[in-house]
Amino acid sequence: MTDDLVLRSEERGILSIDLDPSPQDPPRAFVVMPYGKKKDPRANRYLQCDPAFHRVYRPLLEDLDVTWTRADLQTDSGIIHSAMLLDLANSDLVLADLSAINFNVAYEIGIRHVFASHSTILVDPRISSFKGPAPPFDINMIRMHSFARGADDVTDEQAERAIRALRPVVETALSTTAVDSPAHEWFQLANVVRPFRPRSTMPQNQQAETSIRQSVAHAVQSADVGSMRAAAAQVAAVPGIADSTRRALRIELAAGLLQETAYADARDLLAQARPEPGDPMHRTWLHKTVIAYRRLGEQSPDPATQREYWASARMLLAQAEEAGYRDSETYGIWGGLLKRQLQFQRGGMDEAVAQTLFASMERNYRLGFQLDPDYYTGVNLLMALRWSGRPKDGVFRAEFGETLTVSRFLARRALSEDPADFWAMVTLAELTLHEVFEIGAPIDPAVRQYAGAARFGRPDEIASTRFQLEFLRTCGDPAEDIARVLAVLDQAR
Repeated sequence: MTDDLVLRSEERGILSIDLDPSPQDPPRAFVVMPYGKKKDPRANRYLQCDPAFHRVYRPLLEDLDVTWTRADLQTDSGIIHSAMLLDLANSDLVLADLSAINFNVAYEIGIRHVFASHSTILVDPRISSFKGPAPPFDINMIRMHSFARGADDVTDEQAERAIRALRPVVETALSTTAVDSPAHEWFQLANVVRPFRPRSTMPQNQQAETSIRQSVAHAVQSADVGSMRAAAAQVAAVPGIADSTRRALRIELAAGLLQETAYADARDLLAQARPEPGDPMHRTWLHKTVIAYRRLGEQSPDPATQREYWASARMLLAQAEEAGYRDSETYGIWGGLLKRQLQFQRGGMDEAVAQTLFASMERNYRLGFQLDPDYYTGVNLLMALRWSGRPKDGVFRAEFGETLTVSRFLARRALSEDPADFWAMVTLAELTLHEVFEIGAPIDPAVRQYAGAARFGRPDEIASTRFQLEFLRTCGDPAEDIARVLAVLDQAR
């Protein structure tokens, strides 16, 4: 739309977005926000974060001829990029969305406030279906802006009102130097002058590092295995970047390859990226490598090769525990590995070996459940309890009842936050099924719960549920009851 038409439409009260090509050397903005579906702890509800970007922030910035970069997928991976730090320090404008009180967003706002005295805009959208939560305490003295939106989307009307409200805010932030940073307001930081340059690299190396980071980010976001392989070759060949940067980029690419089921490629990249214990990436590297070996074992048709892969995974998990990574993620991965081994090898396994694996699985799921109670960990702990070969005495019944009650509560709470959460629904069904098989309760409620969950499940989710039920049948649960539930999964869809 030409500038003349823009002015004429604005005079008539019609919102117009000017998407003419940007002028030479336009101002740069860095958008800091969560992505995808996130839980807002203030409202204890989930919301879709991306509509605010696509329907408000991006058209707003492009209308004002501001080029933008969005910090989301890269920082959410847990890998902090020097390119991100440069953007936070040197961008003409940082726009931060406070939805879901995301830790990465809070961290990035703090960095920005140290580096830049002005032109940082905080936006805390009002979610129409949520109660009006208070802004985060640590920044509630800073001016914040807001607009109304839904939990799942931003309507046309909401987007128009938001752009109208935020347009003058952005224009003012770009045209003035009024201080909006508490750090610069409270301390003598007049000598902190932008732009900043990294101290440890030459200009040509800075450019090479920025370029390879962008290549890796684009390859991962493309979800294309060929693009990620090409980026891995570039990472290997690029000169002048630090070893730690090369390792981090390989781990990031390996994580993307794992998502696309290219497990052998991921394993090979991770082998090249192995950090020393104490390195900030060591825990992430261990977990990703364990997952690669687990998935390779699942894919292998050769039992001996399968055992070799899973033995490598167990060795790495032992290293993780020894290194002090005794957290719910480590124990959850460990329990999941043992569960997969039982699922694949249970048929030809001696009962004593099976009970040993169930006991080890119980130990790991219990440790993870105690560290971070979650319904997924709870239902797997319940299954391991049933099949660990322990005497069904009073201690067992107490632990079984406690795990069942807590896991059921957590699954119901998840459903109250997201009524379409398939995994919470199917977990409630499986918990009821374990109760049926252990204490003789009627099976009809479990069947109804599985039928209700099936209406919300994607094909891959239904396939995973069927796999779990087949495993329970292999372990010795009544075949006719399992068959009835399997039939319901097909009929209810």
